[in-house]
Amino acid sequence: MSDKQFVSIYFLLSFTDKAQLRPYLESLGKQVPLIYIITPTYKRPTRYPDFLRLLHTVLHLENIHWLIIEDGKTTDPVLEKLLSAYDIRYTYFAQKNNVDPKKRKKIKGVDQRNAALSWIRFNHNYAESAVLYFADDDNAYSLELFDEIRFTQKISIFPVGLLNDDIIVVGFGKQKKKYQRKFAVDMASFAINVDVLFKNPKLQFASNYSNGYLETKFLEQFTDLSELEPLADNCTKVKRI
Repeated sequence: MSDKQFVSIYFLLSFTDKAQLRPYLESLGKQVPLIYIITPTYKRPTRYPDFLRLLHTVLHLENIHWLIIEDGKTTDPVLEKLLSAYDIRYTYFAQKNNVDPKKRKKIKGVDQRNAALSWIRFNHNYAESAVLYFADDDNAYSLELFDEIRFTQKISIFPVGLLNDDIIVVGFGKQKKKYQRKFAVDMASFAINVDVLFKNPKLQFASNYSNGYLETKFLEQFTDLSELEPLADNCTKVKRI
């Protein structure tokens, strides 16, 4: 049995115990898979504290490449200074919106995420195993999540939570909005093996979808429900809020 076959079988049989995969790979002299963390960012009152929180999460991770994409014509010198103060592998660049704001839907980060996908296609070392993950800078993440998504074969999926300062429950059993979505997921609730990008060279986000449909329309381009790889104890734990 080849090393690759062993890891594949182990992945399927022991989905919730990825910690044992790390020493196995190290015994073979192999590096744990790379994670591309894709973070669009934009100017807002809470941007710096939000970004600092995510930065200190990233500092605990090994073998990552953090792609930060500024929504605008230029990067932010404050973020530049903050990033350069730490020993992390990152690329920070600006990408303005390609569509007239008056004509586009009110969805942020579309062009910035697409720019990151293009960057990976152009710069990734094909010989290196890697996974990509969309991590917005206004979320909080469990470190355990990143250990699990490293071994994504095609697309992994996991639950996410919601933080809200409103303590009022408005109702039970009723939907405020009715979405007809094949994949009812959040941007931060899935990870993708980078092989998907190269097998689907035209894969990208579209800016002409209504809010709530960005993720499902992206995923529908390359996968279906039968291929989802459930993480976080078979999707029973929340590791991003």
